[in-house]
Amino acid sequence: MIPLFARHGTAPSLRPPRLPHRFRRFRPCRSGRAIGRAAWALPLLLLGACVTSEAPRIDQNTLAGKVARADRDGPQAARIGDGDAGDEPDAAPDRPFKRPFDARLSLDRVPSLRDGTAAGQAAAAKAPEPAVDTVDAAVPALKLPDFIDVVFGEMLKLPYATGPKVAKRADVIQLRSSGRLAAADFLSMVSTALKEYGVRVAPADGLYQIIEEESARARRPRFIRSRAHASTPADLRPVVQFVQLDAIRALDMQQLLQQAFPDRDTLAVRTDPRSGSIVLNGLPEDVAAAVQIINSMDRLQFSESMLVAFAPTFWEAEDLGRQLKDVLESEGWQVSFGQNSFYPIHIVPISFSNEILVFAKKEKAIERISYWLSYLDKPKQEGDVQQIFVYDVENTDAAILADTANAVLSGGRSAGGAADRTSQSGTNTASRTDNGGAIVVDKQGNRLIFSGSPSDYQRVLPLLRRLDTPIPEVLIEVTVAEITLTDQTEFGVDWLAENIGGNDVDFNIGTAEGLELPGGGLSAALVTGDVRAALGAFASNEQINVLSTPRLVARSGGSASIQVGSDIPVITSQQASDVQGEGGQTDILQQVNFRSTGVLLDIEPIVYGRNRVDLTVTQEVSSSLGASGAIASPTISNRNLTTQLTLEDGGTAVLGGLIQDDITVNNSGVPFLKDIPGLGKLFSVETLESNKTELLVIITAYIIRNAEDKQRFVDYLTEDINRALANPFKLKTRLSDDPL
Repeated sequence: MIPLFARHGTAPSLRPPRLPHRFRRFRPCRSGRAIGRAAWALPLLLLGACVTSEAPRIDQNTLAGKVARADRDGPQAARIGDGDAGDEPDAAPDRPFKRPFDARLSLDRVPSLRDGTAAGQAAAAKAPEPAVDTVDAAVPALKLPDFIDVVFGEMLKLPYATGPKVAKRADVIQLRSSGRLAAADFLSMVSTALKEYGVRVAPADGLYQIIEEESARARRPRFIRSRAHASTPADLRPVVQFVQLDAIRALDMQQLLQQAFPDRDTLAVRTDPRSGSIVLNGLPEDVAAAVQIINSMDRLQFSESMLVAFAPTFWEAEDLGRQLKDVLESEGWQVSFGQNSFYPIHIVPISFSNEILVFAKKEKAIERISYWLSYLDKPKQEGDVQQIFVYDVENTDAAILADTANAVLSGGRSAGGAADRTSQSGTNTASRTDNGGAIVVDKQGNRLIFSGSPSDYQRVLPLLRRLDTPIPEVLIEVTVAEITLTDQTEFGVDWLAENIGGNDVDFNIGTAEGLELPGGGLSAALVTGDVRAALGAFASNEQINVLSTPRLVARSGGSASIQVGSDIPVITSQQASDVQGEGGQTDILQQVNFRSTGVLLDIEPIVYGRNRVDLTVTQEVSSSLGASGAIASPTISNRNLTTQLTLEDGGTAVLGGLIQDDITVNNSGVPFLKDIPGLGKLFSVETLESNKTELLVIITAYIIRNAEDKQRFVDYLTEDINRALANPFKLKTRLSDDPL
C-alpha cells in the first residue's frame, strides 16, 4: 500500500523529477560483468565485448521559441538506465524508469575504472615488405633450414637471419595450399607452421629473425611496469611485466591466469602481496594475451550498476536488510548479504548511519527493491511505545510546516487546545496534536522533532513530506511597446503696403510680420515699389518608438519590484516666509519631493496546481518632458497599468492597449479678414498638427520550480546579451543609417 501523502511520480515532463529528501538520481550503464568466482570468470571473457549505454540526454522543448524548459509535457528526460536488449529481450530501451515514490530512497551509480576505450594492440617492429605480391602456396618436403631458405629467400625475397640451433635442425616440413596467396597471408601461414616446430619468427633490425623458442626465452628479459596492452613489445625478447590490480585480488587473478595458461614454461605468473600486483614472465605475445585478460576481468564487482541507498525510519538497518533478502529470494532473485558472497543483488547494511546499500544490475530489480524497502519500513506492532523521530525540513520553514501540520491534524483548532511553548533561548517551539504525539521545532537546524509512538509518526510523516516541497518562483516578462507619430503643417502670408494716400496723407496697411510666419520650410517674398509680401510654408514629421522589456522573478505568495530610471525632483508646494530677509525681500519656502520615473514593475504571483499562475501586476513607463511654463517642475509623461489576471505556465496575455489620435487645427490672422473665403488666406496663418499614439502592454509568465529551470533562464539571457555585444551593428539606432 502506498501512503496517502506519499510522493508519487508525476505526469511525464521534461523536467528531471525533483529529488526529495535523501533521494538522488543517476543513470546506470550496462558495462562489464562482475567477477564472482574464478570458475566462471574465464567463460565471461570469451563472451566478447561489453555494451555501454549512451550518455544521459535531456530532451528540451523551447520556451516561447527561445528558452529550453524543464516542465513541459513529453518523454522523460532523465532516465535511469536503458534496458539491455541482450539481458532482457522484452526490455524497452526508451521506457523511463519509474521514479521512486519514497523520499527515503536514494539512487546512485557505482563508478567504472575504465574509460570505455579498448586496450591498444602491441606496437610491432617495422617489418620488411615482401618483394612479391602473391606466391604459389606449395612447398615440397624439405628439411627445416632448407624450407626457411626457400620460403624467405626465394619465394618471398625477404632479408632473414637463421639462428644456429635452427640451422642444425633435421626436421622435415612440407606446406601446401590451394592456388596462389597474397605474400602477407603466406608469411603468416609459414610463421604459424614454424611455431609447431618450436621456431619463432619476428621482425627485428630490418630483417626477420628465425630462432628456436628456447633461445628466445633464454634472452635477457625486458621489464615493463604497466597494464597497457600496447606497452608490450612485439619482438623475441622475453618480457617481465608488472600489472597493478584495481579491483580483483591478486591471488584470484593468479588462479585465473594459471587456468588460461596451464603450461608454466609458456607464462609464469607470480603475485606481489604488498602491492596487490601481478608479475607476468614470458614471450611478448603470451604476456600480451595475459594483459588482455587482466584488463577484461579487473573491474569493480558491480561496475556501472545501480546503487540504492535507503534510510529506514522504523527498522534497524541490518534487520531490514535480512528481511529484504528473504522477500527477494522468495520472488526468485539471487541475493547476497554482507561480504561473504556477491550475487546479482547484494545488500550491505551500514549500522553507524542506519542505512542500507543495495547493489543491483537490472532495472526490474531496482524497482522491486525500491518497492519492498518502502513497504517493509513500518512500525512494529508493539503498542504505544514512545520514541523520538527527527524530520529534516528541506524546502520550507520548519515553524510554518509545524503550524500547518498541527492545524490539519487538530481539525483546524489550536493544537491540543494549548498555546505553543517556547524555550528561553527562543529557538525551539513545541505543540501537541489531538491525535497523539508532540512536534518540537528546532529553528536553528530547521528541523522538526516528533515525540510519540511509531504509529503516530507513521500517520504524520506522509503529510510532512507532502508539505515539504519547494516554493515555486515565477519569472514575469513584460513588453511595453509605444509608438508616437507627430505631423505638423503650417502655411501663411505676411504683407505690407506703404505710402498710400498721396503727398499730403500717407498711411501704411498690412500685417507687418504680425502673423509670425513659420520658420524653415519654404518661404517666398515679393517686393514691388511700396508693396511687400512674404509667404511661408513649413511641415514636420516626428516618430518616437519606445520599447522596454523588464523581467522580474518572485516567489509564489511574495512580491517583487524593479525600477530602472531616475528620481525627478518635483516642487509640491510654495509659501512665503513670515520672516523677511535682507533688503526687505520675502523668502519663498518650497517643498520638493522626488518622483520615480523610468520603467517600474511590481508583481505579486501565486502558483496553483496544473501550472496556473495568478498575477497582480503594476506596470509603469514614465519620463520627464522638461519644465512647464508656470512652475519650475518638469512635466511627467506617465503610462501606468494595474491589473489582475490568470495565466498558464509560459502563457502570454495582453494587459492593455491604447490608441490615441489627436488632431489640432489652428487659424490665426487679421480679424474678420481671415474668415473671408478664398481671400482670407492672405490675412492668416493656418497650422495643422496631428499626434497619434499607440501603446501595447504584453505579459508572459514562466514558472520556475527548481535550480535547473533557473539556470536555463540565466543561460538564455546571458547568451542574448553576449550576442548583442558581439555584433556592434545590432546596437545601432533606428534614427541613423550609420551603424557607427
